[in-house]
Amino acid sequence: EENRAAAFALFRFDPIEPLQLSLNLRQQFIKGYNPAPTPTLGASWRFLDQGEHQLYLKGNVSGSYRVPTLNERFWRPGGNPNLKPDQGWNYESGLRHTYTLGSLQLESEATLYRMLVDNWVQWMPSASSIWSPVNLQKVRSQGVELSSRSSKRIGEMTAAATAGYTYTSAEQVASYEGPAELHRQLAYVPLHKATLATDASFRSWSFISSLNYTGKRYTNNTNTGSLPSFTLLDLALSKSLKLGEQTLVATARIDNATDTRYTTMQNLPMPGRQYTLGLRFIIP
Repeated sequence: EENRAAAFALFRFDPIEPLQLSLNLRQQFIKGYNPAPTPTLGASWRFLDQGEHQLYLKGNVSGSYRVPTLNERFWRPGGNPNLKPDQGWNYESGLRHTYTLGSLQLESEATLYRMLVDNWVQWMPSASSIWSPVNLQKVRSQGVELSSRSSKRIGEMTAAATAGYTYTSAEQVASYEGPAELHRQLAYVPLHKATLATDASFRSWSFISSLNYTGKRYTNNTNTGSLPSFTLLDLALSKSLKLGEQTLVATARIDNATDTRYTTMQNLPMPGRQYTLGLRFIIP
């Protein structure tokens, strides 16, 4: 049993119309720990507003403090009651572009980020094959996120497409207690992830597809073993029916439509093709 509490304060200031500043303060209270305050300072500046185009510069700096969960400390077998809280600083900056022309809307973002975390918690199997969490002394995670979404309305149909890519370099950069695998990609953190999704609606019908790629992942911090990359395709079709003031939504979904064989963790295969039928009744 553990009681946790937290207090928040949020300040918002717009010194001029294109510039937005924010400050978020958070303080946790947990028995047996002394959490540090975790502030977040953010800014968004629209420095270009020309016709259909708008361009924003955004960024933030934030602190983090995470107390290990009860599972991480007391799961049987494998829990580690001696885990230390992880804490660090996160930095990110990027550009956001919007374009609007009639019913056509396009929004794109590019973000660079960097995290430095002390006592990063990582679950790894022991020599007896029992998974247990450990602290890594100092971890640096950095990378880039790219995303773009476009949508357009044509008569009674609305169509949209979304694309995204993430590059993540996560490695231990310092060890204060004995030898460690430094400057190698952390286990189960893929360098590359990408997604491509489409959705369309026509009258009471809607269709969604999602293609997700996950790159190679190492199974240990020495990078001597790995799991192959995989791509998953998910499809969904739904129909809305009006019943007076209420709405009934029927949905058919296929996950892993191509029946791809893959594993997210070593020796733990994931399900193949899956089918789901659902009914949702909406009362206004």
